[in-house]
Amino acid sequence: MFKYTLFFRDTGVFMKTFRKNLFLTLGLGILLIFILCYSDYAKQYAYLGLSVWFEQMIPSLLPFMILSSLLIKLNLDELLIKPIAGILRHLYHINDAGIYVLVMGFLCGFPMGAKTAAMEYEAGKLSRREAEFLLAFTNNIGPAYFLSFVYGSIYVAMPLYAGLFCLYGIPLLYGLFLRYTVYSDLPETDYHVEKRSTKKYSFLSALDESVEGGLFQIAMLGGYMVLCNLLVLIPKVLFSSHIWAGSFCHNLLEISGGLLAIKQSAPAPRAAFFFAHISLAFTGISCHLQTFHILGDTGLSKQKYMLHKLILCSIVGIVIYVWLRPF
Repeated sequence: MFKYTLFFRDTGVFMKTFRKNLFLTLGLGILLIFILCYSDYAKQYAYLGLSVWFEQMIPSLLPFMILSSLLIKLNLDELLIKPIAGILRHLYHINDAGIYVLVMGFLCGFPMGAKTAAMEYEAGKLSRREAEFLLAFTNNIGPAYFLSFVYGSIYVAMPLYAGLFCLYGIPLLYGLFLRYTVYSDLPETDYHVEKRSTKKYSFLSALDESVEGGLFQIAMLGGYMVLCNLLVLIPKVLFSSHIWAGSFCHNLLEISGGLLAIKQSAPAPRAAFFFAHISLAFTGISCHLQTFHILGDTGLSKQKYMLHKLILCSIVGIVIYVWLRPF
């Protein structure tokens, strides 16, 4: 009887692995066929991913990645946020490392919220639960990206304060709600966290590791952007006569090209605002894959991160619809 049980269990594991590999092989094979059959479109989408990465991501994110890593390795991060720590500590009841994650996440934007949370956790300055709490609402699109790429370009005739509230006000309020409900059991700001990293850095060694790590991670982000833009090729070809279906799939996969697709479809200003901020709240599968890469094997929950992202996206959609009635 025991041998039969082992046989069926092993067979079930084999079939599950076989189905997974089969679907993955079919998916990659279909993508390869589309790239070969529509090579000109494939080059356009790959170029779109590379150009946005080169023109937007590298200049806006790489300096912050290097400097943030340098500050944490030299234990200067808590000193930096001292002037504004009081009010944030009072509101969110988090320590200085948590305040640094919050500030960097909102000031520098995705993926700095996830990167700083992971680094502070690995440095032993945050507990796992506090790091996951901060991940729930700090990993958003940055103001530099929003002001240079979205506002006044993707949609017009909408006040700036409306966009800023949807992009940053709602996540901040959501974070407050979480702190006093789901995460109300977190200890106060003076709790002790066992140190997981005891390595001491000189300035030059910290700088070397920060530059190397920043370059590696920004290259990984570019790879994910190119891949997800290539995946857009399939729905764009299949839904070539349905502009909104193609635009939806583009936003689902990669946000920068998706926002440009919204602009090209020329919706009414309120509808453009609605769709743009739904996309900004979700940030696209490309951004989530990049975040998963950053979280790596830290042990921080990717499932909880995604759940909170979907909740925030839903809240933003409901608020905009009730507020502006875009349709």
